[in-house]
Amino acid sequence: LRHFPLLAAVCSTTRAPVSAFKVQELGNLAWSFAKLQVCDLPLLNASSASSLSRISDLACASATDMQSLSNIVWAFATLGLTDTPLLDAIAAASEQMSSQLKP
Repeated sequence: LRHFPLLAAVCSTTRAPVSAFKVQELGNLAWSFAKLQVCDLPLLNASSASSLSRISDLACASATDMQSLSNIVWAFATLGLTDTPLLDAIAAASEQMSSQLKP
């Protein structure tokens, strides 16, 4: 179900505070918009910038953080967007965090 006036309102009111979102919140936001096939570039650009600043803070990431990063990658791929700096940062962080994974 897509209610475009509601989605537009969510997009416009979420752009400013997205800079304060945690990694999980950024992943959930990106995933939900991709699932609905809604591509709000200003919101996704703000989300990308916020994600980049959060990724460097993930020295010891949880499984939730890793899932959130994969949600961001999935969302951008699903929407057909390429954000090379974001994808490079997630790839580097994933490589560093891989040692924390348990089989």
